[in-house]
Amino acid sequence: MLQFPSALPDGMNRYRIDIFLAADGHGYVIAPAGAALAPELVRALGGLHHGWTQDVGAAATLPGWRAVRDDIDACGYSILAETDFARLLLAPRLQTPKVVPAARRTEAA
Repeated sequence: MLQFPSALPDGMNRYRIDIFLAADGHGYVIAPAGAALAPELVRALGGLHHGWTQDVGAAATLPGWRAVRDDIDACGYSILAETDFARLLLAPRLQTPKVVPAARRTEAA
């Protein structure tokens, strides 16, 4: 189960996360919803833009989520590359569909 540091400020939901986009568009920072990010982190990444807030949901059951959770537990945030973000947190309907060979498409029709 997702665990955040036990010293979260009052009113912070442990099962919601904020998604920040790196200024260069090539990465994401995940933090507990409402958590303040260190100015040093924001500067080091060339700036961050708050994208949205979402529930952790099914991502908490994925094997790759453990590393994200461990990062958040250790330092309050996790940095994800685009591919890791898509695999862990992008809604399944927004992920790139699997390519079905033409022969199988005609069989299904």
